[in-house]
Amino acid sequence: MRRVMLIAAAMVFALTVAARADEPTPLKIGWITVPISLVPIFEAKKDVTRHYGKSYTLQAIHFAGSTPQITALATGDLDIAELSFSSLALAIQNAHMADLRMIADSLQDGVKPGSYTGPFVVKKDGPIKKIEDLTGKSV
Repeated sequence: MRRVMLIAAAMVFALTVAARADEPTPLKIGWITVPISLVPIFEAKKDVTRHYGKSYTLQAIHFAGSTPQITALATGDLDIAELSFSSLALAIQNAHMADLRMIADSLQDGVKPGSYTGPFVVKKDGPIKKIEDLTGKSV
């Protein structure tokens, strides 16, 4: 009788785990401003996200800046954050988040002709003359 109960309990547990695997993973994503961040647009226009509802769902959470997102990452209240270069350093150094992974190109500026962009400059007599000169280098 005890063996039957253990097998039944194991089957119920296995069915519960299997049912959870079929549900999409909720992704909590922090954002700061639109149109720089497209996260709120992705949440509103679910048809632009390829696997929405199948393997994941989105929950856009607004933050006043990138630094408060560090706390949300640390507490598990956020899965993906938009961190500035300085906030990323704070997260690694001060919050000891050594396991952070980067998704590049979340924020863009100057993508439309005539809009402002932050300039990147190099020394006139330096070794960097074009973008290709940066290939394989860390900046």
